[in-house]
Amino acid sequence: MLTGIHVLLTYMCNLRCDHCFVYSGPDAKGTFGLNQIRRVLDEAIKIGTIKSIYFEGGEPFLFYPLMLEGIKIARGMGFKTGLRVGIEL
Repeated sequence: MLTGIHVLLTYMCNLRCDHCFVYSGPDAKGTFGLNQIRRVLDEAIKIGTIKSIYFEGGEPFLFYPLMLEGIKIARGMGFKTGLRVGIEL
């Protein structure tokens, strides 16, 4: 049973790490838009088992206003939310 969805907000990142499985980097293209986020959240509601939405990237903080709005919308729809960044220390 599917209980969570990870939204890859962007491929763009200020680093280029060898371990990155989505090949993010400074030159990477592609960013989710707010309308796309809304559509994903609407579909997640329809599934009925989704409890949490995680926003990640690349580096989702490069698009902070978009990330923040996506989190607000998801929380307003009753989802638990989280962030996942790929930097390992």
